[in-house]
Amino acid sequence: MQTHLSVIENFIREGKGGKGTYLRATDDVLSSKIPYPYHPYGHRTWGRNAAGQTAELAVRLKDGSILTNGARFDTPIDEHQRNLISALEESHRRFSVVPFHSITAAWTDGKIDDWSNAPFGISDLQKEVSVVVPSGGEEWKYVKVKDKNGRITERQIHTLGDSVLRVKDHFYLSGVDETGHGAGMYFFAELTTKEAPPTLETAYNALKPKVVREAESRGLNRPTPG
Repeated sequence: MQTHLSVIENFIREGKGGKGTYLRATDDVLSSKIPYPYHPYGHRTWGRNAAGQTAELAVRLKDGSILTNGARFDTPIDEHQRNLISALEESHRRFSVVPFHSITAAWTDGKIDDWSNAPFGISDLQKEVSVVVPSGGEEWKYVKVKDKNGRITERQIHTLGDSVLRVKDHFYLSGVDETGHGAGMYFFAELTTKEAPPTLETAYNALKPKVVREAESRGLNRPTPG
């Protein structure tokens, strides 16, 4: 029986399977399985936990990148998720952190948004999904936001690490809208392009309407009072 960190590191660095108390890995999939009832160290738990739940945390894609599930999980799966993302950041491997629910919604044109009901399997995911622009890592960052009156304020947002993915024949930007409530609003947006964007900046620019891009090219950043 391996430690959970060993299972994670061997999966990332060596591409090998392994087995821990609640963490399992094959060469291609890392998953967390929590028994019911869940009594860590022989003690009872309280509050919300992941007793009886199983979650796929990461899949190794055909392009060699690691697709990490960015969905929210209960304890202790959320701890496994945090350890995985930290290990990926330290490994310098190509990876992307995207909720698998979002991948499912993109795959089905929004008809299904629940990964547990996805009409495709892991092997399909490996072949039809690739990381175009990898994640820079999970972080909290400060951004400047301009309100409708042109006033600029600073706020802190949380990001899973912006990245660009290919899902079948379409490209998607995974990011955070800093104007959303709280610490920002996550989005997984399809890009109206047939060519893979080379950078995150290119991908973000692709989301802007043509009139906005033209205004920016002329140095305009807000409407002129009439």
